[in-house]
Amino acid sequence: PHGVSQVILTQFDRIMINKMVGSSEAGIYSFAYNLYTIVMITSTSIDNVWSTWFYEKISSKDYIRIKERSTQMFYIMALFCAGIMLMSPEIIKVLAPSTYYDSVYSAIPVVCAAFFAFLYYFPSGVEYYLGKTYLIAVGTCGAAAVNIILNYIFIRKYGYVAVAYTTLITYMLYFIFHYIISRKIYKERLFSVKSILGSSLIVL
Repeated sequence: PHGVSQVILTQFDRIMINKMVGSSEAGIYSFAYNLYTIVMITSTSIDNVWSTWFYEKISSKDYIRIKERSTQMFYIMALFCAGIMLMSPEIIKVLAPSTYYDSVYSAIPVVCAAFFAFLYYFPSGVEYYLGKTYLIAVGTCGAAAVNIILNYIFIRKYGYVAVAYTTLITYMLYFIFHYIISRKIYKERLFSVKSILGSSLIVL
């Protein structure tokens, strides 16, 4: 269910735009989504290193180091995402013909959504460590359902650009859900709330 819901989260936006607005708008949005992919490739690479280190530290109860390192990760990724958002008009102009320039209006909220998708890795690591993987599936299925509903409502009202903002809202809720769950199933405060809020505000 987790894997299927992830596919829905990453692919269904374009399917709905194609069906409800048109193929050219779906193409423009797809180009903007390439910037999301850049951030998520970076996020996945960081998580591959982080998760192994995190499991070692949580098993030895080295909570101070976890909080310090996670804070650094939050701000590094926030600055990376902010940099991509600031450069997105130029990136699009270099990589695409003029017919795709409108994708910049989707690119910025989509990159912001990628930041919250990155934040998800941290509380979900707690769920994986404790073997509570069904909670991850519940969160992802819920996020996919919310995304489809929001898309259906707001594409009709505001057009394809609305999908970028529904994606942002979905990933914000996705992260918040997993953060709350991780706090309930593991009583130690592993991540700094101030750092999460501070790095999120930088991106927003």
